[in-house]
Amino acid sequence: MISNGGEEFVLILPESSVEDTCKYAESLRKEIKNMKVNFRDQWLPSITLSFGISAYPDLGLDTIELIRIADKALYKAKEAGRDRVVIG
Repeated sequence: MISNGGEEFVLILPESSVEDTCKYAESLRKEIKNMKVNFRDQWLPSITLSFGISAYPDLGLDTIELIRIADKALYKAKEAGRDRVVIG
């Protein structure tokens, strides 16, 4: 059975700028999408990743605000068709 649901997790990149974080997320997204995974003698469809990015202090000043902004950006990425990086 293949799940169409997604898991959500947080990456914390200390000392990383918004630009560097976007580049990292985009690189990770592409690498995962291009992976070939064989499970029980069947090739699985591509895995897609959607990212919502927030950064201190540029986009938020405390943990709750940063997570809220990243979460909103993540849902914008999903609403826009998934498999993309969106800055909050």
